[in-house]
Amino acid sequence: MQLLKSLEPVAQKLPAVKLPIYLQRGMWEATYLDWDAAKRSFAEAHTANEAGGRRSHGPWCAYWLGLCALASGDEDEGKAAFAAIQAYSTMNKSNWRPVDSMALWKGSYYASNPEAFVPILELAEILCTTIGFKHFREEDLQNLKLALGKCFQEHYQSWTADDLCRTYCLIAFLLLAQKEWEKAETNLGFAIKYMQGLTERGEKNGTSSRVYYALACIRLEQNKFDEASKHLSECKTVIHKAKFSTLLSFRVHSLEARIEAKKVKKM
Repeated sequence: MQLLKSLEPVAQKLPAVKLPIYLQRGMWEATYLDWDAAKRSFAEAHTANEAGGRRSHGPWCAYWLGLCALASGDEDEGKAAFAAIQAYSTMNKSNWRPVDSMALWKGSYYASNPEAFVPILELAEILCTTIGFKHFREEDLQNLKLALGKCFQEHYQSWTADDLCRTYCLIAFLLLAQKEWEKAETNLGFAIKYMQGLTERGEKNGTSSRVYYALACIRLEQNKFDEASKHLSECKTVIHKAKFSTLLSFRVHSLEARIEAKKVKKM
């Protein structure tokens, strides 16, 4: 984070590097749950992208910006960011990057269901998929877990299986980062109960693939290699349904290598 801050003078002199610097800075600020600071960084990234006449990465920057703005209480900027995503969706462009396609899909859901859109839940999902909870500070893991718990209490009566399953799964990932294996498995048990009720939206969120991936992580920790491989195979059979599939695939390949390496070491 300090390195990214030190590069700010460079970004001001070289606009071409402003986008990656502020985009990465915003993502790391989001891991500290500093939504206001992250919002400002993503705004800089989005502005730099527009100033350079680029469309790629535009929806991605706007999605992060919209989420952090809404989480910080800035409703106006949040709505403006999601309006920008809608504008991108009308452009004559079919070769969007995978992260942009995901942001466009999320933006369409927000446009049709703004009252059902929960920024903290979406932020937890995108942070889990990109930076990963293992890079969070302990205090931020705890605070995000509390925030998700609060969301659950406020919304569980109106939520469908999609968001109930997703929330239990994301809390399990936070617990995995804290090495709370038994508690993580308990939450995954609750998530599994809702998996049969997942709709196309739930599958596109990547919820079932995350559940299987998390189970594989737990079995690896328990040195149950065959079960870990089984759950990872289950993950691979459904991962193609997820809008995050490209990002999730890297994690899957890495875990596959870890299972094999640990299996050899135990021989």
